[in-house]
Amino acid sequence: MIKRIIGFVIFFIAVSGYIYCQSVDKIIEKVFDARGRGKSIENINTIKISGKLIYSRVTGTFVAYNKKPFLNRFEFELMGKRVIQAINLTGGWYINEISDQYDAISMTKEVFEQTKYQNYYPIHPLFDYKSKGIKLRLIGKDTTQGRLCYVIREILPDSSKTDMYVDTVSFLQLLQKTIVRMPESKDLLLETYFKDYRNVNGLMIPYIMEKTNNGVLQTKMIIEKAEVNIPIDDSVFNPPANKSENKPE
Repeated sequence: MIKRIIGFVIFFIAVSGYIYCQSVDKIIEKVFDARGRGKSIENINTIKISGKLIYSRVTGTFVAYNKKPFLNRFEFELMGKRVIQAINLTGGWYINEISDQYDAISMTKEVFEQTKYQNYYPIHPLFDYKSKGIKLRLIGKDTTQGRLCYVIREILPDSSKTDMYVDTVSFLQLLQKTIVRMPESKDLLLETYFKDYRNVNGLMIPYIMEKTNNGVLQTKMIIEKAEVNIPIDDSVFNPPANKSENKPE
């Protein structure tokens, strides 16, 4: 993932804006609480998740490393070749062996900043969102996965927008929807569905994530193992010096 008498209209718009702002703040606080804030989650410093990744009809494996404040490394392997994306405190890099790119390539500053916002943070990517320059708007309500949801629009500092669908009962996020404008072709509707939430050390983690492109399933991730507060050295998030060092121990 967006106006009867003039005096009354102005008053109504002003009051509605205030109520909307208050409502979205209240909802997002419940989202943080549902995810696990206020429990042992504040003491979670690292997370490692691994499992299966299904792309089209090909099944592979994936592993993701996360460490406070926003260090992240995600890699998957299909047909014996790996794709890796990582960010550390100063920048990011990626490797794509499927495209025969075996050496790390640095991310641009813009991509690095966007990736930081999309990181799989222990509490929620929107935690402390105001300090990150992110704005939220309550759009209304809609249904997904048979559940009534609040639709909250995230507006990032670069003006890009994403709609977040939050269950009105559990306050867990069930869907993330983004429309990518394509000047010379049809716009892309990118959706990520979050399913099968499980409690891991006080943190609610979706064990199934499905990504679609214009309604067509592209990838499906199934978590098989989730570990918290395990030792993860900062070097895991640094680019390798050569091809033989691409994979962390």
